Amino acid sequence: MQCSCGASADLSTQVNQKCDAELRYCACEKCGTISEAVLVLHGHDVCWDVTGDAVARRWFSTLTPESAEELFQSVTALQNVLLGDSDDDSGDLHTQFSFTF
Repeated sequence: MQCSCGASADLSTQVNQKCDAELRYCACEKCGTISEAVLVLHGHDVCWDVTGDAVARRWFSTLTPESAEELFQSVTALQNVLLGDSDDDSGDLHTQFSFTF
């Protein structure tokens, strides 16, 4: 990938073994820009950075084993409901967890 500064940006990874989490992102060695970060929990993409907000990087930096498991369970439950794979027929998109930074 090419960085906006014109230099090449390489795929990099940070690992948090306690949380079974990875942060995958593109990093430019020339200017230090980090882009396209993805938070991966238990081998599944669960969160992405969006323009103007480093959501995946913020989650990764604050993860604990408990919060990682809660996030994974919430994302999995929501995906199941949206994909129609849920055993719960209520159609309720609310989860039992709430997260703050």
